[in-house]
Amino acid sequence: MEQYAYPDLTVRDQTFEWCHKYAHDVISGDTKAGKWVKLAAERHFRDIQDERYYFDEAAAQDVINFFNILPCKINNEILQGTILLPWQIFMLGSLFGMKKLDGSNKYSYCYAQIARKGGKSTLSGGITLYKLLKGGHAPQAFSAATTRDQAAILWNAAKVMISQSPQLQRVFKAKRNEITIPHKDGVFRPLASQSHTLDGLEPTIATLDECHAILDRNIYEVLESAMGTIPNQLLLIITTAGFILDGLCTQLNRDGKAVLEGHVNQDSYFYLIAEIDDGDDPWEEDNWYKANLGLEHGLPSIHTLREQCEMARISVEKKAGWYTKRLNVFVTGGNAWLDMDEVKSCRTPDMKIDDYKQLKCFVGVDKSLKNDLTSICLLFPTNDGGVATFYRNYLPEYTIQNASVLQQQIYRKAADSGYLTIVNGKTIRDDFLLEEIKQINREYRVEVVAYDPWKMGEIAEDAEGLGIPMLGVGQVLGNMSEPSVKMEALIKEGRFQYDCNIFEYCCTNAILKVNGNGNARVEKEMYANKIDSVVACIIALSCAVLNKAPVKSPYAGEEGRGLLIL
Repeated sequence: MEQYAYPDLTVRDQTFEWCHKYAHDVISGDTKAGKWVKLAAERHFRDIQDERYYFDEAAAQDVINFFNILPCKINNEILQGTILLPWQIFMLGSLFGMKKLDGSNKYSYCYAQIARKGGKSTLSGGITLYKLLKGGHAPQAFSAATTRDQAAILWNAAKVMISQSPQLQRVFKAKRNEITIPHKDGVFRPLASQSHTLDGLEPTIATLDECHAILDRNIYEVLESAMGTIPNQLLLIITTAGFILDGLCTQLNRDGKAVLEGHVNQDSYFYLIAEIDDGDDPWEEDNWYKANLGLEHGLPSIHTLREQCEMARISVEKKAGWYTKRLNVFVTGGNAWLDMDEVKSCRTPDMKIDDYKQLKCFVGVDKSLKNDLTSICLLFPTNDGGVATFYRNYLPEYTIQNASVLQQQIYRKAADSGYLTIVNGKTIRDDFLLEEIKQINREYRVEVVAYDPWKMGEIAEDAEGLGIPMLGVGQVLGNMSEPSVKMEALIKEGRFQYDCNIFEYCCTNAILKVNGNGNARVEKEMYANKIDSVVACIIALSCAVLNKAPVKSPYAGEEGRGLLIL
């Protein structure tokens, strides 16, 4: 591998050798990179040594030379010629230089997950124009997205390149809704996923834009099915992370990691996933380089990241954007209610419910209407004015079988850890839930069992007939606003205890809606997201009587001002 060190190369040297040098420097540690970029670099050298492939230096250099005449925008100035960064040459060299023995490109698919302001639009637009130029007769290029406006973002970037370059204007013609290459009868159009023109495509290149915002695989599968009809086709996805944990992008992210780790073989798929590693401190500057591959070359500016980091530290909303756009990891909800770092700091792994049996217990029940998650919260006021909460969560086996891959993983892990009870059948039966409430009432000092009358009126009547103290709490703003705010305050103050994966998962999905009168209600962005454990806790808090927090003397402790004697 040392033969690829090329110690004298600089960024100004726009040569294919950077494809190898970047991989070398990542593996050696000379260039900062995360786990998945390192695995991509290792895969590169394995491919070079694989007798089924060879590296075509001329082909790699050709695409680099094409980019060197493409206009690019830097600091609001249009420069006549793009200086590619090392990671970009690594990607281009892999896509166009790595060949099968028959001379065709090794890679037909590309998933690159790159942080914001990393040069994605320039790269996507340039690759699209290059493929049009080098394609056979009547090459077709499409940029696809869920809406036409989204699809037009990449198309417009290519159009701007053409408008700023006399060289490109001699080859490409930018029209209102398409870019053509007349001498080859080629065309480049933006397409929306609902467009009927998605059928019967034979693209030389198809790019899928805003992948992180796509929920299902339909549009991807249509484009994927169009591959293999003509030589050297390419399905290109360059994206940042986003807020949808169960969409197309997260599936491709998981697929890519499985390939890079060697668990799955996908020889025709190129994966470059630049994100911070699990367990990394998100506020530590050294870790930022793992997601921002151009950071050491000033793209983006380290000063910009420092400013945004400071804003993210004090704002839950900004923090979500910091994680997704700058650290390139998926998190739930740009409108997330709770700060998950604060929530997780309240987790108490060694807490045992038997230690609270002598304390008053307030129970909140959030029952599913059909085959959804049902949650019970057992809330015990503690001496510090806070609460210790325990959860019983129930889900039908039928629901798990029909859940997404991500949710199945969450549910199975929670069940294995004892945080979720999987119930046979399609629904949580009323008689089953009544037995659970009866057991809780027998074992603990239950002051009240609070519930939503709309969902479990009959169960409540039966429970009251058995002497169980039941209290209907309708999920209206007047009932839910104050306990929701109280729960958030307890978490921020560190006076909230829990130990439950399902509760933690529900916290990531919860958003807070506030009306014009300042009343708040916890909701979820999508039906598939679960917030039931959080709602059960809020219902329990709505009727709980908490202890007063002890008042600390201003004279006590190391930070006290001491007693002044006159």
